[in-house]
Amino acid sequence: MNQARPRAKTSILVVDDTPANLSLLSDLLKDEYQVKVATGGTRALEIARSSTPPDLILLDVLMPGIDGYAVCRELKRDDLTRHIPIIFLTTRSDPADEERGLQLGAADYIAKPISPPVVLARIRSQLKLQAYSNQLERLVLEHTAELAHTRSKFERLLELGMDLDYERKPQSLMGRILQVGMELLNCDAAAFLARTPVEALDLALHTRTPASGNCAIALFDPATQEANIHDVCTACVHSGQTLLIDDLGQETNYAMDSILALDRLAGYTTQSLLVLPVVPRNGKALGVLCFFNARDTRNGPFVPFHHSDISYIDAHAAHAAALLFHHL
Repeated sequence: MNQARPRAKTSILVVDDTPANLSLLSDLLKDEYQVKVATGGTRALEIARSSTPPDLILLDVLMPGIDGYAVCRELKRDDLTRHIPIIFLTTRSDPADEERGLQLGAADYIAKPISPPVVLARIRSQLKLQAYSNQLERLVLEHTAELAHTRSKFERLLELGMDLDYERKPQSLMGRILQVGMELLNCDAAAFLARTPVEALDLALHTRTPASGNCAIALFDPATQEANIHDVCTACVHSGQTLLIDDLGQETNYAMDSILALDRLAGYTTQSLLVLPVVPRNGKALGVLCFFNARDTRNGPFVPFHHSDISYIDAHAAHAAALLFHHL
């Protein structure tokens, strides 16, 4: 049986030229943290710039050669190490010295001789702040990447949408509408089910089969004339809402009669599904657009459609409805 690897301890670099101070701090921290030590500024810089930098540095101010202020200055100038919190340890009590350290970028200042509870509390506080800062930075980067992705999608939507305006033949127009949607969603197949004069949905075009018709499903119950809100495609027409189905095999809210009929015609097996109503402004639905099995943009396997896709594919469906209203 595979066992989970133990989580690596947070590492702390203790920098002090006095062996007794290194021993004291190492004993204090070793149960909770991985402790690294350096007896001078040069070695401290080497450890901080290594492939396994510390998560926090306890830095003595007064050391021969490169003192703590110089070490701090060098670390904060380097993009690879500027994020590491530094807590100065010093026997100096002059507020000007503390101000100098904080101006150089230190996170905190602890006076010697140290109080173990104070040291532990200050370390925990700085590590929590650093973890929060890292999380915030990740969220900003993710949000920025998502905004860039969405912007590129909408730009591509506008570009492709302008091409649709030049299509005049209904069958060619439907084909381009499906192809544009597939590109925007990076999906595997698509179909358009048109509303027929007898109030049913029937296949008008499928990207995986030349067949049309032969899978009609009534929009209303023939006996009661109640709206058929059970099948996923007819429910989409009646609700006017985009429906997202992650896994047909696990779906319990809607019947999949129309999709299974499409699969039989196309020799296809739908796993994930996005169904959009095609509704012209101030009119009744002309049918539904169906998109099948989104693909991962990196390595290609099928994945569920993402909720962020809905905004721009809804815009595409609205444009398609306006065009189809004038050409069908």
